[in-house]
Amino acid sequence: MENDISNLEPRSVWRLFSRFCQIPRTSGNESGIGDLLLKIAQEYGLDAVRTPAGNVILSCAGSPGLQSRPRVFFQAHMDMVGVKESGSDFDFSRDAIKTVVTGDGFVTADGTTLGADDGIGMALALAVMTDPEIRHPPLSAVFTVSEETDMRGARELLPEDIPGRTAINIDSEDIGEICIGCAGGISMNIEYIPEISEVPPDYGTIAIAIKNGKGGHSGMEVDNGSVNAATALLTLICSLANEDIKVCLSALDSGTVRNAIPGYGMAEIALPEALIEKALDSLEDMSGRLSEKYRDTDPDISVTVDRVPNKNIMLTARDTSSIIKLRGLNTGVLERTPDGQPLTSCNLGRLVIDGGRVQACILGRHATETGKELLLSRIRKTVSEASARITAEECYPEWEPDSGSPLARIMTATYRDLAGKEPRITVIHAGLECGLLKNLRPELDIVSVGPDVFGAHTPEERVGIASVKTCYDWILKTLEKLSEGKEIPAEDTPAA
Repeated sequence: MENDISNLEPRSVWRLFSRFCQIPRTSGNESGIGDLLLKIAQEYGLDAVRTPAGNVILSCAGSPGLQSRPRVFFQAHMDMVGVKESGSDFDFSRDAIKTVVTGDGFVTADGTTLGADDGIGMALALAVMTDPEIRHPPLSAVFTVSEETDMRGARELLPEDIPGRTAINIDSEDIGEICIGCAGGISMNIEYIPEISEVPPDYGTIAIAIKNGKGGHSGMEVDNGSVNAATALLTLICSLANEDIKVCLSALDSGTVRNAIPGYGMAEIALPEALIEKALDSLEDMSGRLSEKYRDTDPDISVTVDRVPNKNIMLTARDTSSIIKLRGLNTGVLERTPDGQPLTSCNLGRLVIDGGRVQACILGRHATETGKELLLSRIRKTVSEASARITAEECYPEWEPDSGSPLARIMTATYRDLAGKEPRITVIHAGLECGLLKNLRPELDIVSVGPDVFGAHTPEERVGIASVKTCYDWILKTLEKLSEGKEIPAEDTPAA
């Protein structure tokens, strides 16, 4: 099928998104996409400001007759998560995303994340702001950096950067869903400094590799039961201790970013040559059990165990035992709502031996202050037991649900008119920047919507073509209603 997405409908949205896909924009590398946004603003006569943090704020006047209506602003983030298929040589710092139009109505990427999270949100906002045929009130767009890591862009916004009292965040991933609240987060970097020694001549080395795990978004898919390759590797190595086989790690690398469940990873362990065959037999058995355990959730998972040449160095057995304890950082779901939805969780997204140090990156999510304290207590206990240390810690607040949101009522009515059915009012176990914006401007009325995006934070990420058109039309109808200035009765909003 033709893979040129620029002729999909609405063309204005897809042509913008196509331009975004040409620019590397993983978290921390947003200068190029920021430059492009400023260029687009110049092309269409939008007012543009780049903040010291790198955020880009664009504005335009209202259509004739609507210039005095209250300003509405869109909010989305500039960065994307960079995850690629195991063995891929794709370079997220340099290469353009290769889009693919599937036969079943989606746009995806060739072997990498697509960046629809949240490039499609930016494209939807800009498509509205740059179309002279659309009648709208005064509009702005706040595009932030580093949402996918620590929300630094949103955290460094100032009250004067919030350009209105009504905002549509376009970072949700299910068309027909109106999100009115989300979890807060705790991101941490954890470090362990081991003792390094040479591999003795009477030692051999075994490599363990996990590939083709499903992976996924560490919030939205934390409860899907998929393998976390980082903790699975440590569990396999730990199983050898149960058979009195002491091993020493010589290599470890799993995952890429803290907010994605790692679906692949590798470890190499050094041990006395006399124990190699026993260890191989044990690992083969445990690998088979692991594959069977995840047969339903990760049907393509591959676990291999092989003899490989020795590395020059290894960690001590004591240090290896300490590192194994770090698997406790991946708590999975710690608390649930009364109806069983995730409330508190933590994901171990990255674990690597690099430069003589063991480094772990985690992201915890919580919906309450007690959940936050539970997470902090559990994480700090694990770090202490492993004799590791926390080297960086950032938090962002939960977004408390506003069941009385006037904007939610309006978007409920406009979706009903558009789709002929009720939208879903939700509170999600994922991070959105809305809570940070509300902290800056407490009277802000904000909701989050978006098209269908499946497989976010994985190479399976894809966005529904038809849902993009629906989301675009939904936003237009909402702006039309906001331009009228009519209130929607509270009873028109379904409960979350």
